[in-house]
Amino acid sequence: LGLSLAALALGVVTTGLVFVGFRGYWADYLYQRAFYQSDGAAKISLLRRASVTNPFLAEYQIILARTLANQAQASVQQGLGDRASREIAESVQAGWRAVNLSPNRVAAWETLGSVYQSAQGLVEGVGEWSIKSFEKAIEYIEAIGFINILEHDRKLLAYARKKLGELPGIIL
Repeated sequence: LGLSLAALALGVVTTGLVFVGFRGYWADYLYQRAFYQSDGAAKISLLRRASVTNPFLAEYQIILARTLANQAQASVQQGLGDRASREIAESVQAGWRAVNLSPNRVAAWETLGSVYQSAQGLVEGVGEWSIKSFEKAIEYIEAIGFINILEHDRKLLAYARKKLGELPGIIL
């Protein structure tokens, strides 16, 4: 009886891990497909699906928020104010999900600030919210240290050049 319970538990755990792994893979597939879409609605649909399939990745929320904010600006230019308001509202929600998932990530705060900035003219008082979000992003940059960021970028660039130089036919 003990062995069969252990086997059952192992089977349940394995099935759960496979399911979670597949969801992560599928979400990434949807996310990558979104970048090949020229149609804004199709791109947003894929990004929404990716963020629902794997709601724990801030990157999906950041890109969804930015894409929705861009789409809202296009809707405003087309005279579709109600649609733009819905897109901005969803964009703000995605921005906040990104901040909640990764509160120390500069890109999440910068995205939220940009989303608020794009809502100016549609929502009262949004300028102040934008400034506070950008201030939070700057706080994290200062906490990390600008010199540390530059040094990290320098190391990444050196690594990328090294790896590119190893590829046949690539001359740097």
